[in-house]
Amino acid sequence: MKTVLMTILMLACVTLAEPAESPERAFAFAVQLQLEGYDAEALLEFKRFLFYHPGHSKVPEAKLQLAKLTLRYLGDLDQATSALTELQTSHRYSAAAQTAEQLLAYIQEHSDYAGRPLRLYLRGQAAERRREANQAVEHFLELQQTWPQARLADLALVDAARLQTTELDQPNAALDTLRRLADTYPFSAHRPAAAFIRAMAIEAQYGPGTEAISAYETVGKDYPDSEYAGKSAVRITTIRRQAQLLQRQYDPDFVLNYEVLKRGHAGANNFTVVIQFSAEATERGIQATLEDALLKHYKLRPDKGDRVTVEAYFNYPLTKAGTAEWTPGSDPVFTISRRKATDLLKDTILDIFRKK
Repeated sequence: MKTVLMTILMLACVTLAEPAESPERAFAFAVQLQLEGYDAEALLEFKRFLFYHPGHSKVPEAKLQLAKLTLRYLGDLDQATSALTELQTSHRYSAAAQTAEQLLAYIQEHSDYAGRPLRLYLRGQAAERRREANQAVEHFLELQQTWPQARLADLALVDAARLQTTELDQPNAALDTLRRLADTYPFSAHRPAAAFIRAMAIEAQYGPGTEAISAYETVGKDYPDSEYAGKSAVRITTIRRQAQLLQRQYDPDFVLNYEVLKRGHAGANNFTVVIQFSAEATERGIQATLEDALLKHYKLRPDKGDRVTVEAYFNYPLTKAGTAEWTPGSDPVFTISRRKATDLLKDTILDIFRKK
């Protein structure tokens, strides 16, 4: 970082001198300054690049970045609009000119209240790029409080809640901000993003457990066609894997009445549960019952790294119905045992005697 700052100072002292570095390096340096949040220095370097290399192929992109910095760092809407319009005229077939057209449309759409909310929003974005999250949140909240009817007001609350969750470790404040969003802008176009941020805040508040999973599931249910549905699904999978949480796959309506005969360690790192149920069980019922026993017992294992095995019998210990085996970090594996006709008859008779 010290090297970067020293380079900036040296370049500032020789702005009027012919640069010794290549155009490509000069452009890359300006881009790097912008990425690291040195907006003032980046603005200077893009101007310097354009002055010394007016015919270079990177000129359209440099003009675009200069216009963005004029808008985001200086907050000068008029100057930025003029620069973007000039870019469209002088390099009309470039990719930068197409981006300039989109940016001009964005400025026009969000320039209500003489552009004051937009300027404040851009200051918030600039503070976020400088990793000054507290200041960014202050700008976003001030925007909504000062101009609650501005076009950017609801988005400002979303961005404030996001930073409160991800950067400031303030999930309670984020949830309060999101409640304000829901109460004030019930039809906001940013509701899917807000729902996802709410789930992140709940995860930050309660940890990666059932509360967080429920919140992420709500995102997928309420906004199935949004990008946040996919993000929520990925997060749910990650939480379950990391927290070693199992989910039900089989219909619970097919779970049989069963008896737990014993449970405990059977060999090293293997927690075993033995159950028994009616001889009349179908394959679907066996699967559902094995899963039910696994879900009810896997958290009881003494060591979180233990494998869990559920053994099911029609007639313990003679006739096995199947097994469910689960290793933390992987999906359960269900195996159904096939019975011979003689075993079926024997189990049915024994089942009748047990019921009597």
